[in-house]
Amino acid sequence: MLNKLKDSWERLKKSQEYKDFIKKNKDSYLCAGFIIYKPEKENESEWQIDIYNKKTKKIATFVSEKGKIIVKETNEIFQKVKKDLEELKLNEIKIDFDKALKIFNKFRDEKYPKEKEMDVIVVIQKTNEPHWNITYITTGLNMLHLDVNAVNGKFDNELFEPVMSFKAPDPKQTE
Repeated sequence: MLNKLKDSWERLKKSQEYKDFIKKNKDSYLCAGFIIYKPEKENESEWQIDIYNKKTKKIATFVSEKGKIIVKETNEIFQKVKKDLEELKLNEIKIDFDKALKIFNKFRDEKYPKEKEMDVIVVIQKTNEPHWNITYITTGLNMLHLDVNAVNGKFDNELFEPVMSFKAPDPKQTE
């Protein structure tokens, strides 16, 4: 999956859509990748690539759909503490997604053995170091989340709660 992300990033940088965007948004850089991972459909899954504009403090999202690049610009970022997102440099990643998933599954099997994944949401981003943010929506309709450090394999930020208790952040609290 890491190689697929790197390939998606390289293809995006060569696209006219990205070149046009970066001309107008020179203070922009890669900040995250996102995918809904389904092992049985791994080859069909495409990475969504997020580019952060330091000047506007917004994210542009690039998605490849049937070989065509779609750009969704100016998405607001939700943060409790307003600060610039860090640049994600893919060459800093030492723990690939497959290994991160094994770390996650071992943790899950030991602490939540009855929880089995239905959907797997994956985000790679950098907060001090790159992290794989892995969230399982389980067959029991729970959400199990863990951040796996993409440099050393350590994990933190465990979250386990029913999906129904999850709600989007209140934009008034992020100001």
